[in-house]
Amino acid sequence: MLELPEPEREAVLVAIAAGERTTEESDVVDAGLCHGAGGVGHLYHRLYRTTGDARLKAIARRSLAHALEPRRPGTGVAGFAPAAAPGADAEAQAEAAARPGDCPG
Repeated sequence: MLELPEPEREAVLVAIAAGERTTEESDVVDAGLCHGAGGVGHLYHRLYRTTGDARLKAIARRSLAHALEPRRPGTGVAGFAPAAAPGADAEAQAEAAARPGDCPG
């Protein structure tokens, strides 16, 4: 791992601790780049490229794999149906699934 000054090293350790949470603990509910698993994976990949810390690479790979899990070819945009906001009821979930390419938040 790249030698970093203390504030940056502490920030990387906090990022690793956050990235090691389970999917359920993270509250990441969709694949999007804005606030979904795709964005999380991109962030961790950038941190890995900056620091060389293999833990960050593993988190990035797991996040990006999570981003691809909901892909269903032939639905939504590029196989991704929009998600309803977290905690939405069944009716809101169905309505969100009917909207092409919408962002819940």
